Amino acid sequence: MLNFLTNTYNLFIQMAPYLLIGFFLAGVLFVAIPRNRLVEILGTPGIMSSIKAALIGVPLPLCSCSVIPTAISLRKNGASKSSIMSFLISTPQTGADSIIITYSFLGPVFAVFRVIFAFISGIMGGLFYFLISKEKKSVIIKAKDKNVNNIKTSFIQKLKTIFNYGYVNLLNDIAFHLILGILVAGIISTFIPANIIKSSVSGLTGKLIMIAIGIPMYICSTASIPIAIALILKGVSPGTAFVFLMAGPATNIASLIVISKSISKKFAFSMTGILILFSLLGGIILDFTYSLLPAGFIPEKAKITKIFPHTLLIIFAIIFALLLLKSIVKQIVGYFNKRSITNCTDGNCNIDKGDNMNNNDITITIDGMTCNHCKMAVEKAIKTVENVQKVQVMLEQGKAVISGNSPDINAIKSAVIEAGYEIK
Repeated sequence: MLNFLTNTYNLFIQMAPYLLIGFFLAGVLFVAIPRNRLVEILGTPGIMSSIKAALIGVPLPLCSCSVIPTAISLRKNGASKSSIMSFLISTPQTGADSIIITYSFLGPVFAVFRVIFAFISGIMGGLFYFLISKEKKSVIIKAKDKNVNNIKTSFIQKLKTIFNYGYVNLLNDIAFHLILGILVAGIISTFIPANIIKSSVSGLTGKLIMIAIGIPMYICSTASIPIAIALILKGVSPGTAFVFLMAGPATNIASLIVISKSISKKFAFSMTGILILFSLLGGIILDFTYSLLPAGFIPEKAKITKIFPHTLLIIFAIIFALLLLKSIVKQIVGYFNKRSITNCTDGNCNIDKGDNMNNNDITITIDGMTCNHCKMAVEKAIKTVENVQKVQVMLEQGKAVISGNSPDINAIKSAVIEAGYEIK
């Protein structure tokens, strides 16, 4: 048990500084790329829109759940299906945070290959769907928030948004999965003999096992890295670990169901087939690439890049642990608040409307919000409606409370729907 705690602790303190840096960069990207610009870029079907979608998607910090509403919204506003396919394949595989951690723990070859293959698989997926569907050009619906995006925001406001998105909203989305990933890595490192893992998860069979595990489950690109590290250190080939890192974050059963309903079953089946094909192909190519390189480039032989002194690692680990603790506590409290609202029987459940909210405020129930990225997307969409002054979106309750100078309820509902969500 002591070895398990030691292995888990060492992995956590080594990852902490790179996670903090990665979440900050994720916040920067969130502020830098407005959604209405994406619609204009991804409107025309074909190879160029697929390239643009993959180029935008690779650094974005969206998991396989949070990317779905974004993709649905882009599609409703006129983005082509082929570009949406490219966006859905390339985006969840990587992100600014996971790229940094991959480089630090698995080396430059693995990190660069992961980025390049996410880009290539996205392009090829979009092109494949364009060819089989014979898609015509969509009518682009100009986003209603374009004027909002032109409003000048102060540097301090942007910085607050960056920190709020990176260290609150994004962290809330992956906190449980990240902790689980680190614990699973600790279990693999401590309790499972290397010869058992190497013999059962090797060659093409091992890659197929990784696909069978990865496709249906939900795990984000960052949380999957500790598991991949533990597998490689136990003798699993880098290519097999890559298959898990691609297939796991790229999709899950829940997101495939939503895609089949919101876009089409053909689209969902095509996306699954493309992911299976390219994850296998990527794993084979990566193993072949490492066979041509000196032993020092192989992750199982390489040492973790030590940039920070041990004392600084401890400080980063404490900061990140406190952020994680805050996130976990908030989610646990939210879970029990949701249960209390769900279980009320008198029809008058109290909802915390926050400061400056009053009885004349509008309350709507929203379906499809699964993460804090969804929450921020809904808040942003509602704020574009004329006369809306304040919005509070409660993710756990699936509700939004809007205050303002008699805003149009129909306009509010339309804004939510155009953002990729549904009104109950």
